[in-house]
Amino acid sequence: MKAHKNTKLRKVVVIGLVCIFTGTVFSPSAGSARILQNIIVEKSYPKLGDGKTEYYAIIAGCIKYKDPANDIPIGWAQQRFLLWSLLAAPNWKRKNIIVLFNDETDIFHPLLTMGGATRKNILGALDYMAKRVDGDDIFLFAWQGHGSSVEDDDGDEMRWWKPWDRWDEVICPYDIYIDKSGKLHNYIRDDELEEKFDNILCKGQCIILECCLSGGLIEKSAKNQFTLDVNKDGIIDPEEASNFSRDLGEDLNFSHSKDIYSFGRVVLVNALGETISRVTPLFGGPLTTGMAMGLLGQWRGSKKDRNHDGFISAEEAFRWAKPKIYAMISAMWFSLWLYFIAASYFYKETENQTVVNRLVGAIVNGTIYFFLEYVFIQLLYKIIGGAWGATIPHMIDGYLGELNIIELRSHKI
Repeated sequence: MKAHKNTKLRKVVVIGLVCIFTGTVFSPSAGSARILQNIIVEKSYPKLGDGKTEYYAIIAGCIKYKDPANDIPIGWAQQRFLLWSLLAAPNWKRKNIIVLFNDETDIFHPLLTMGGATRKNILGALDYMAKRVDGDDIFLFAWQGHGSSVEDDDGDEMRWWKPWDRWDEVICPYDIYIDKSGKLHNYIRDDELEEKFDNILCKGQCIILECCLSGGLIEKSAKNQFTLDVNKDGIIDPEEASNFSRDLGEDLNFSHSKDIYSFGRVVLVNALGETISRVTPLFGGPLTTGMAMGLLGQWRGSKKDRNHDGFISAEEAFRWAKPKIYAMISAMWFSLWLYFIAASYFYKETENQTVVNRLVGAIVNGTIYFFLEYVFIQLLYKIIGGAWGATIPHMIDGYLGELNIIELRSHKI
């Protein structure tokens, strides 16, 4: 009897490990259907509005840098997918969108563009939006380009659970350069972005960051990372509200870092705080492309509109796009694996060897080559870029309810 129980226990353990491995490795896009909204209380409040909701955006990105060595292999169309999705919606006006792409000569539309994606222009555009946007409005900021890290200059990055963090994460505009001593210039720190976003006192903000180390731009610094469960109708679970109030008291006087994560914002990033992300000429940046597809305006009744309120929210768009995004990421590696298998199969033909034997040998050899290639790429990332490679798009939701971005068109139009 004891041996029988041990056998059953081993089976349960093995099945459990297989399920955990499958869920965390092969199916990273599967998860809870609910949105866990992380809340940090700030001491700023939206300014008075005019009773009408307007939608404003800054779409910034750089794939062609002042130094060609920094260019990113993305086509001009992939860079503009998100912009086109906004312009296709009835609630977005051209005059409310500022586009900053590459240098000053890359003009998409005179009414939309105020210049290139330089440090001065990006910060100037954020200052302009702080004056233009009011408490009833929605603001969207998107960056697609390089990200990096520089030495922290004010100690705000050091956290009690990660005391070794002495680095500020930054985005790299068009005019970045490295001096002879190897020091980076003309970047924009996460502290600067946080200050600019804080000055835009609006109803809600959606921030999309497609760059390396982007997760570090939003690292949460609250002592208690408490959450509130919100259903599709925006109703808060009473028990969660009670726990929230309890944890809030412990965190009111806690010193927060100046990262971008904040109450009232939905922030989407494509990498962890210490990982390098990947893009491809075909798909571009997987997060931006996926969100552009998720926000692409459709008729009322769209499956993207899960709560049937006539809008596609940032949360709904990401939930819809998440499996597609991870499919794009998986396709990059899967195609490389197939290439090695095909190369192994056709590289050398052996007489008296059946097709099945050749195929089995090709799969084995191709898998070995693929593994070695993966290890080589990771070492290359670590040696040259200083971080491991991992594109892991995720959402940090600090907005209560749904942050509506796209209004769906009526069939009567």
